[in-house]
Amino acid sequence: MKIKNSFLTAALGLASLVLTFILYQPAKNAPFIFDDNRIISENKLIKDIGTIGDLFLGKTISSSKIASAGMCRPLLMSTFALDYHLNGLNPAGYRVVNITLHIVNTILLVFLLITLGVKPLLSAMLGTIFLVHPINSETIIAISNRSDLMVALFMLAAFIFWKNKKYLLFTGAFIAALLTKESALCLPLLIGAWEICEKNKQKEKLPGWIATGAALIAYLVYRNSLFATTLSDPLRPLYDNILMQAAVTVTYFRVFFLFEPCNFFHYVPHLNSIFSAEAFCGMLFISAIIFLAFFLRTRNKTAAFAAAWILIALLPKFYSRLNFPAMEHHFYFPSIGIYLFAAAFLNKIEIKKMRVLFFGTISILGLLTFFRAAEFKDTLTFWSATVDRNPFDTYAHNELGIAYLEKNNTRPAQEEFKKALTMPGRAADHVIAAKMLAQIYIKDRQYLKAEKILNRLIALKKPPDGAFEIMGDLCAKTNDAPGAIIAWQKEIKLYPNRSEAYSHLGHYFLENNDLLAAKKYFSIAVNLDPDSYFAYYGAGEALYMENNRRSIEFYQQALRIKPDFSPAHLGLAQAYIKNNNPAGAIGELEPLKTDKNYTGIAYNDTAIAYTMLAVPDWAKAYENAIEAKKSGYPISETLVKMIMEKLKINATR
Repeated sequence: MKIKNSFLTAALGLASLVLTFILYQPAKNAPFIFDDNRIISENKLIKDIGTIGDLFLGKTISSSKIASAGMCRPLLMSTFALDYHLNGLNPAGYRVVNITLHIVNTILLVFLLITLGVKPLLSAMLGTIFLVHPINSETIIAISNRSDLMVALFMLAAFIFWKNKKYLLFTGAFIAALLTKESALCLPLLIGAWEICEKNKQKEKLPGWIATGAALIAYLVYRNSLFATTLSDPLRPLYDNILMQAAVTVTYFRVFFLFEPCNFFHYVPHLNSIFSAEAFCGMLFISAIIFLAFFLRTRNKTAAFAAAWILIALLPKFYSRLNFPAMEHHFYFPSIGIYLFAAAFLNKIEIKKMRVLFFGTISILGLLTFFRAAEFKDTLTFWSATVDRNPFDTYAHNELGIAYLEKNNTRPAQEEFKKALTMPGRAADHVIAAKMLAQIYIKDRQYLKAEKILNRLIALKKPPDGAFEIMGDLCAKTNDAPGAIIAWQKEIKLYPNRSEAYSHLGHYFLENNDLLAAKKYFSIAVNLDPDSYFAYYGAGEALYMENNRRSIEFYQQALRIKPDFSPAHLGLAQAYIKNNNPAGAIGELEPLKTDKNYTGIAYNDTAIAYTMLAVPDWAKAYENAIEAKKSGYPISETLVKMIMEKLKINATR
């Protein structure tokens, strides 16, 4: 019987691992979202593997948009640096790491349950539920949430080491957790709760407690010495935050047990009175968990510890005033307490009686996770779902507007930014909405509306990043060249690390044939942001105008960063033509034929390329020339006549 159960446990584990990758397949190539951008794609510090040591010396984020604010997570950031070294800005590779970490956490959870005396097969069943539960999907798919995956891994490992009196290994795991995310500070409380439930004699645990204290002191000294903390006014009073997080806890349990739709931002109103319905129910729920922890302490120590686990793991959220107070990844580690609680009572039930319920639960959870993963496939689908489930979040409306812009749907984008600007919300979100609206108005030649918005932003005590940059664009569009240069220079003065402003200056000088100045600014932009496809493209244009073959390298780099950037495809094709590589040009021009902004020139240049082949294909050259003419492109009549003459000569042979 034991052999049979061991085989079933192993088979279930293997099937679960395969199932996990299948469930998250729809999101494998999902784009970067939310904090992924500032922590990965905009963060220069992770893009040079040679300076990975700097991440342990007080440097975290180099984004020109958001400072690191004293975030001490060097171990986490070093994994992103390694990811970037291996995968560049391809999110798929990062996501495979996240899925793998989730699988490792599941194995640790199963091992923890077994060490607590839970039957191996039941432990594997509960682990499988943890593995496929949709509430964990946000933690896995949003790459920046790796912090929760890693800190859970190190804290689970540390707890297991503590329980087995491996204090040296415990200390190492605890330090690793602290260097991953600040929430690891609650681990000593978890250990303390376990010791109270077990009623262990603490004399024999003294080496462990000394190691814990030493690790804490060393971490605090290290953090305060190297990672400067930015002091700012809290978003809300502590009392209000406690009430809100109590209400949020109820939301997490609803999503966990009632399969309420997952969402990136759950709506929670600002609560400042315990007599409001949400606050009262939340505090009552928290009180019930506290009561269970004390009530079960002498009746079922594992269940009592499970209740304490949930409370202690949630504790950092009650203290921290989060910008987004209700996000599912915050519940990743606390939810482990639910599995411990379930194990405490299900361990007495015969496994056979639970199999149908188990497989039914796994099937439902698996389908929900698969469909949830599919919502991440592109930004428009993802943010549309987010706004549908929480229409009150200004950040989500902004992101949906940006997603519409990426699809060239200006009108719905404009509506989303207007909603974000008019509804109550974070001041930073209102600023983003205003900047995006100004850019749309400039594109639509509604210059007065754009100017009105930008003047309001510039009049602020500290104008937000991008305000002067967009004002420069407006000046350039209205033929105010001096005004444009002044605006971009002001942007650089306020935000010297903002590569976009240097790129704009580079393109301005490029359009005015000052290639020396253009190359200077593009070089600065690339140095500030090695993933600025716009700067690489501009540098390619400048080199092309100088008849420099190196333009090909810069166009190619722009396309490696942004493969769908049509201007770079055209530039590369024309560079190939200029450098006698017509076959390469034809390959670059083919996808541009379906881009309405480039259809004519794509057919025209393809016709030219076919005439340049070692064995010219005059028939295809003629077909493309005719298509260029049909599109309204001013194709050279000399070219058409030459092609027709060649076709006639070939026909008479």
